[in-house]
Amino acid sequence: MYQEKMMPSKGQIFTGPREPVIPRERKYHLRKSREHDEYRPTIVYVDHQSGRLDEYEAVYTEDPWTQVVNDINDIARDHTGATGGTFYVNEYKQVIKPVGTGPIVDLFVGEYPGLHFQFDILGTRKINNADVSGLQAGDDWPHHKVGIRYHFSAARRQVFYRSEEGNVIRRVAISVPASLEKGLYLGKDGSGGQFYVNEHGHAFAPRVNDPTGPDVYVGSIDLQAQDWFDKTV
Repeated sequence: MYQEKMMPSKGQIFTGPREPVIPRERKYHLRKSREHDEYRPTIVYVDHQSGRLDEYEAVYTEDPWTQVVNDINDIARDHTGATGGTFYVNEYKQVIKPVGTGPIVDLFVGEYPGLHFQFDILGTRKINNADVSGLQAGDDWPHHKVGIRYHFSAARRQVFYRSEEGNVIRRVAISVPASLEKGLYLGKDGSGGQFYVNEHGHAFAPRVNDPTGPDVYVGSIDLQAQDWFDKTV
């Protein structure tokens, strides 16, 4: 399981978990804000708790995150000639930037231990996806759905991701961590399927009977327990 290794370099190819995810709601985006006159991280957010199913095409972070933004734009500019675009953050707070228009290549941007995006929707709703106070496995996930995609195999009692290198796709699997087992069975009705883990180690999954509705909170990973995937280097 997890072992401390050397830090990868900025711009190095990232070979860890980051399967292509289609829905925009599952990705972070870097966009130029007219209000702030600068690039800021954004989310696409559907508010399932409003009672009106409000959809926001872009909600900007409260803080500019200048270093993170500059580092992402450096990678984007060097490899695509343009700035902005999609990026991902894994549970080790490593930022990954996909580049390319044909075969997509994932590049390591950096590791940011203090990274903690927060969002404010016109003063009416605060989104802080680090806060799981009061949540129990099986509850609706109240925050945005951005995360790294993993898979749950109920039959094998495993979680896994697929790593594609050249003409080979490898299945990388571990036993289901105890902290996620109850939530995965509740959210997937014991049948298995996709789930997501955000940069704070909180896991959530689309419900089998309502995949476009609110996700279900699965649980939180304890990286100190050493029962999760290794940090990619």
